[in-house]
Amino acid sequence: MHSNGVAVLAEDLARILTCFADSPADIDVKKGQVVLQIRDELIEANLIRQNGQILVEEHEQKLPVTTWIINRIARVPLLADRILAYVAEPKYFVTPSGRLLDYLSNDPKAEERECRDALSNVRDLLGQRPVGTSSVLYLTSDAGEGKTTLIDKLAREQAERYKQKKVDWLLLPISLGGRAFLRFDELVISALVNRFRFQLLYYEGFIELVRLGVIVPAFDGFEEMFVEGSSGEAVSALGNLMNLLNSEGTILVAARKAYFEYQSFRTQARLFDTVGDVSVGFAKLAIDRWSKGQFIDYGHKRGLKNAESIYKIVVQRFPPEHPLLTRAVLVRRLFDIASTVDQINELTEALGTKPQDYFYQFVKAIIEREVSDKWLDKQGKEGQSLLSIDEHLELLAAIAQEMWISCVDSLRMDVIDLVTDLFCEQKTKSPVFTRQIKERIKTHALLKTVSVGGGGVAFDHDDFREFFIGYALGILLVKGSREDVRSFLRVAVLPQEAVEQVLPMLQAANLDLKTLVKDLLGLSSSESATSFVVENIGALSIRVIDGVNGLDIVIKNLTFPAQSLRTASITDVTFEECYFFPTAITSAICENVVFVRCIFERLELQQSVALKCTMRDCVINALVIAPSIEDIIYDPIEIAEQLNSHGIIVEKVDSRKKEVRKRIKKDREIISIEKFMRIFLRNTHANDDVIRLKLGQDGAHFERDIIPELIRHNILAEVTYRGGGIQHRYKLMVAMEKIYASIAESGGNYPEFLRILKMESRT
Repeated sequence: MHSNGVAVLAEDLARILTCFADSPADIDVKKGQVVLQIRDELIEANLIRQNGQILVEEHEQKLPVTTWIINRIARVPLLADRILAYVAEPKYFVTPSGRLLDYLSNDPKAEERECRDALSNVRDLLGQRPVGTSSVLYLTSDAGEGKTTLIDKLAREQAERYKQKKVDWLLLPISLGGRAFLRFDELVISALVNRFRFQLLYYEGFIELVRLGVIVPAFDGFEEMFVEGSSGEAVSALGNLMNLLNSEGTILVAARKAYFEYQSFRTQARLFDTVGDVSVGFAKLAIDRWSKGQFIDYGHKRGLKNAESIYKIVVQRFPPEHPLLTRAVLVRRLFDIASTVDQINELTEALGTKPQDYFYQFVKAIIEREVSDKWLDKQGKEGQSLLSIDEHLELLAAIAQEMWISCVDSLRMDVIDLVTDLFCEQKTKSPVFTRQIKERIKTHALLKTVSVGGGGVAFDHDDFREFFIGYALGILLVKGSREDVRSFLRVAVLPQEAVEQVLPMLQAANLDLKTLVKDLLGLSSSESATSFVVENIGALSIRVIDGVNGLDIVIKNLTFPAQSLRTASITDVTFEECYFFPTAITSAICENVVFVRCIFERLELQQSVALKCTMRDCVINALVIAPSIEDIIYDPIEIAEQLNSHGIIVEKVDSRKKEVRKRIKKDREIISIEKFMRIFLRNTHANDDVIRLKLGQDGAHFERDIIPELIRHNILAEVTYRGGGIQHRYKLMVAMEKIYASIAESGGNYPEFLRILKMESRT
């Protein structure tokens, strides 16, 4: 069965129907008849051939097989109704702009272009559904910039148009819900059953509908899963899904970055190598932050005629690129808090006193409004606040902590009641106050009710949830026990926003930072190297020591997250046997810093940066000298030379490479192969025209001399080209990770690269 709507052959029908039935025994297709039992209903129909098509005749109605399966068996029109019922219409929707990196099949030059209407562009890209290849569209932006809103808006529009028979596919929003690991089968069925109340599909049936192009799933929430240094479950799960789709169907992935934007070839190769032999193309649409026009447009849609005056007031205090003016979620909240000029003046003055701490002040402003306007005693002393601002923060932090410990992003109402009861008991609130607090918390301005999983309460946005996770951890570090902190840190990798919130609380408590770091190191000393505690303490400690002089401390056996050294100012610190995920040190100030037996997955330096630190017997897997981020250095001798030229004293070269190579310059063929490999980050198969454009003047030499040799060594293979014109099409026969490892091992020598890769292929 193909996604272009051509009727299936009769012999395939039984296989497809099995995906929707309770048991294969419930299906019988023979002698031009179909008998099956689905959901306690016995269905009998005839197969007839008419005008070259196979039709299904049931109750004197004749339908093409594809249409019959979609409407009668899968009940997709009912799913359209459920999407309209359970996906809320986004209020005051402002169409975002963006930048599109199209599929290589559409744009072999791979040039990013501006698009004013991101919604229409996403709809058009998802509606292409080419035959013979799966399509993955990444919708990227930072958190709070409109990915989920755009998905929900498009899902509702498509459902409406589907019901009007104007389109033949639905967009199905599926939230990952911050899961640290995932299985797509559980994720999909959970969304269908719990969110959309649609219990008519098994996972196999869902896959068939995606292959048909009838359903385009939108997986929302990959932000924390594609990051460099992740454990890889997300990319592996996505690769497995591509294999199930078998070169058909389209999906949308909402994330902060597309996987091919990461410089870490480990992340890139992991997904490519799990895809296997199927054909997959990748595109990206990056949502832009809001401009002045969109800010004002949003204000007008809310009925505020003074939106432009509000913008001018805010921009006097903050730069035009400030999140309060450009991030959709914060703009919405800004208008929630203040709608008059006087209120805006008051708010911006409060936020501007400590610009580096604006988000805390912003949350505090929301809570102040709750305290003064809504959280007032209605049963006892009129006008008395039920909770102070600090108590509000602590109660919301307790809710965030319960979500964190339970690995969920929402809590059932009874759990909210329990957390609130415990909080009120600790604060010795009267029963009258406790009852009112339990009622009000469920409608708090920073929370929202959700219908998934029987109903409950979640934070209004991930920004607020992550803020209060950090606030809860700050309370534990200041007041809690050692074991409470350890239990908190064992759950998962802390969001960066949570880590950032902890530091102001530690500073406000006037804790001795050197003692705090030593206490944190004590917590990690009994943990295994793969424990979340080790990585979380690494993230916390690097923020604690940032900008602090005279620490004179040794940090051992920690794992540091991606970009942990990018802007850090570190002095008088020794790192021993630590692991650093890919990090830039472009503007870092490192004085009297020593790295001993540390492993760096990848270092990124600026041409002009000068550092004062020592690396002793360290392993640097790769080095990038910006701005030329495509030229990655693997050779340990050349890495040492480059580090020395930037003021880093390298006392011992990578101990894994004892031989000293005289030649550092890469062969022309190796440079071409590296460029050629980058094609496979966007498409699992490479066509002639793309190769020529990517390699430029070296393209003819590569096609004439190198491709035949790569085919002869079983590194590359030619596959059937499906498309217009005459072209050659190639796929890799060796894992991408092995190819990059062989390039690094060869030191830029092409014959050596072929020899190493040939040996690797035998193992």
